[in-house]
Amino acid sequence: MCLRNWRLPARTSGIARASTPSAFPPPSTDHRPARNEAALDLIVAWLGAMFALAIRPAFPMAWSTWIYASEGDRVGRELCTNSKIQKISFTGSNEAGRLLMRQCSDQIKKVSLETGGNAPFIIFDDADIDGAVDGAVQAKFRNAGQTCVSANRIYVQ
Repeated sequence: MCLRNWRLPARTSGIARASTPSAFPPPSTDHRPARNEAALDLIVAWLGAMFALAIRPAFPMAWSTWIYASEGDRVGRELCTNSKIQKISFTGSNEAGRLLMRQCSDQIKKVSLETGGNAPFIIFDDADIDGAVDGAVQAKFRNAGQTCVSANRIYVQ
């Protein structure tokens, strides 16, 4: 995707809730506030407590509220069932995504899920083999393999 030609939709989501895995949240959350800011929305982000100091200063408090919860199930249920929250955006496991969908279903709330990453690494026959091997190792072991885009299988043409 060429970022030069990328456009944010001018649709509003109202108050949104973003939840992201504690293993690697910075890239998982950076696009959500930007999209909501462009639509002049408020975002409530629910992150692991260990990222409070690292992430909070990066986004203006005028339109974002950061929740650092040790009682994730209780907080997640409240945010999913609260009628003031109009959209849920979640990155994490399939199991947690199913639970969030069920909790949002009574209100037919907008839900965006990125669950159960199963990323392939593809090496084409005209590839630079040394570069491809370096890339495959990085793709598999980046962040100890704990990202949703960590290569889970390698295909060679």
